[in-house]
Amino acid sequence: MEESKGKIPGFTVIGSFLFALLVLAIQSGLYIPFEIAAFFPFFNSNPNSMTFLQLAEELFVFLIVLLYLNRYAKKRFSQGITLGGKPSLKTCLYILLLMVGYNLFIDNTLMQLLKDIPPDEYLIDYFEELSVSPIVLILLVVITGPIYEEILYRGIIMKGLLLRNKPWVAVVTSSIIFGLIHLNIHQGLNAFIIGLIFGFIYLKTDSLIPSIVMHIFNNFIAVSELLYFDGNFNLVALIIGSFLLILSLKYFISYKTISEANFASQEEPT
Repeated sequence: MEESKGKIPGFTVIGSFLFALLVLAIQSGLYIPFEIAAFFPFFNSNPNSMTFLQLAEELFVFLIVLLYLNRYAKKRFSQGITLGGKPSLKTCLYILLLMVGYNLFIDNTLMQLLKDIPPDEYLIDYFEELSVSPIVLILLVVITGPIYEEILYRGIIMKGLLLRNKPWVAVVTSSIIFGLIHLNIHQGLNAFIIGLIFGFIYLKTDSLIPSIVMHIFNNFIAVSELLYFDGNFNLVALIIGSFLLILSLKYFISYKTISEANFASQEEPT
């Protein structure tokens, strides 16, 4: 996995998949002590204790893997994990519109096609365990999960791919990995599509903060839909979602990074 001195830093396409498998293996290894602890009566006989164990498990794994990723980034990219610039208030507004539009659109298109396919049992069990404590559900699914995933899939994998590949290759490859890692068709297809959007926004803004905010807001909507969305097709919601999606994507397509803006200003005649 590591490249010798003098070689170009970053990932090849195959290298990015191998790195994702390495991170997955590290995560799986870190989960083992907690999975063993779950068999003890103190935890498996008390839902609250089990929820606390799950919270401790996820936070511990996220922290250790992020420390590893930061060390890896320093060695591979000559700098640690960086979030990038802070988006403007206008950009934040379009981020919110984009996520609302995306969810209204995808719920009435892709999710309608998949609703007859039953979700995996482990996914149902996972959310049932988390639903014992809404605070834990929000903390893991809405806040820490998106931060961790954006740092890994956009901040490390996509960034590494950009160093050795064309931008579209980096966006598509990181999105495929992001989709596959969810290990089920419902989340996997949705993750691939929204990964394309996250990757595109990261590419345009040169910052992880917009994609993190988008991811957090998207997961918040997803958790809310578990409670309030009936799963039925809604034409009005589809039309509104399509409009918001087009409007917000148009904004980001015309968005210029600081480097692009500076280059454009230098090109203007005096």
